Amino acid sequence: MRSMTILRTVMSICDIAEIRAGYAFRSKIIHDPDGNVCVIQPRDLSDDGRILDARILRVVVSGLKKEHLLKAGDVLVSTRGRFASAVFSGQCEGGCVASGSLLVVRVKPGKAVLPAYLSLYFNSAQGRLGFNRLIEQSSIPYVSRNTMEHFILPVPDLGTQQELIDLEQSRRDYARLTARKLELLDGLINHHLTAEASAKARLSTIQ
Repeated sequence: MRSMTILRTVMSICDIAEIRAGYAFRSKIIHDPDGNVCVIQPRDLSDDGRILDARILRVVVSGLKKEHLLKAGDVLVSTRGRFASAVFSGQCEGGCVASGSLLVVRVKPGKAVLPAYLSLYFNSAQGRLGFNRLIEQSSIPYVSRNTMEHFILPVPDLGTQQELIDLEQSRRDYARLTARKLELLDGLINHHLTAEASAKARLSTIQ
């Protein structure tokens, strides 16, 4: 890996991306397996920047316009209560919308910014500090679309962005494998403890 460029270019998100609110549903979102569109909600965004596909609901929406639909590369941001972000990769047949409680950040044409880098930064410790600076007063902390336009972030060259994305993916893979290893070790320990307890119980019965 080459030595990464120092992050010197600082920009407002409105300079590099368009921001809009998700689709405003007029009633409660209820799953319909025959729905004509998928809807991604804040609960579908993991803390480590993934969209949890298994949790996405399908709904019936009439009068849906093309501009409401998500495009691959759109960055979804939860900015109410819990700050989290993920990149929409085009999953869901028949189209997909973001719920009104999400912001959709779409990189402007010609801007040298990778969507995955934006999501990575939003989810980072520095990104969370950025959100905290913009929080508006409410019973639930939130950042509005208009306020989000003033979010400031460093934008390195594309090569450095990709290196950071790759590092983050390696971190996720390591965390997943470590969690799986711990799960297996816990299972092994519990198996032996259960077997030992059962053996002692049988012995006490015989005695």
